[in-house]
Amino acid sequence: MVDLNPAFLLENPELIRPVAPWCVGRDNLELAILLLALPWLAGGGLRRAALERQLSGLGPDMPVGAIYFQRVSRAVRDLESSGSLAAAGRGRHRRFATTPEGFAALILNLRVLGGDPTVDASEFEFKRALVAMWNVVAERVIELPADAAAPDGADVFFDRVEALALWGHPVITDAVVHEAFDVLGLVALQRQRVRARRQAAAAHLEQAESRARLLRDAP
Repeated sequence: MVDLNPAFLLENPELIRPVAPWCVGRDNLELAILLLALPWLAGGGLRRAALERQLSGLGPDMPVGAIYFQRVSRAVRDLESSGSLAAAGRGRHRRFATTPEGFAALILNLRVLGGDPTVDASEFEFKRALVAMWNVVAERVIELPADAAAPDGADVFFDRVEALALWGHPVITDAVVHEAFDVLGLVALQRQRVRARRQAAAAHLEQAESRARLLRDAP
């Protein structure tokens, strides 16, 4: 039985993308778009210009890189073609909202770190900030009265998220959600990756020094 954990799903695009095009690794900008376009935040959806404006306001705690209309437009087009965004309208008035598949992609990507942490930590910083923010929101939701109404369509949306499956196995389980929003687990994962990079660098240096000694001692 294949273990459909987030790392396996996102690190094997040649296997996964043909059957689930939404289930791929996403950069900070794309994940931020999926976050901002969630139906209960975006209402009837956000236009590209509105997305560009909101992305520009995220600030240094959620680094998404340079923001300009062409880059946002390309990201939106790719997310829509993969089924992560749903669109309504035409031209400048075209609005976009995150689909259940897009929300699932967001969750999966939170648990996978692909960048080199010794060169650029922006991927980790973005995901750490997003997870921390999500936990604050979750705590406030828990404090709401028991009879507080959920956003319109939220039940159907999350039912569709839970129904997502590959080869008969669910993609978004309770365990996956718990791990995705575990900020301490994310920090531990980043530390593990930094240690692994340092060990690899030390091994490479030792090999180089060994070769240098052989050459130095050669007749």
